[in-house]
Amino acid sequence: MAQKPTYKELANRVQVLEQIELNRKQAEEVLRENEERNAAAV
Repeated sequence: MAQKPTYKELANRVQVLEQIELNRKQAEEVLRENEERNAAAV
């Protein structure tokens, strides 16, 4: 049976997931801006 993660391990995992989410949101924003720029150029 797997051992339960410690509070510190869980807190670290949450921090990693928050960073991944932030990176995803930033990438989506850049993509949206590029799409708007490309649409305006056409």
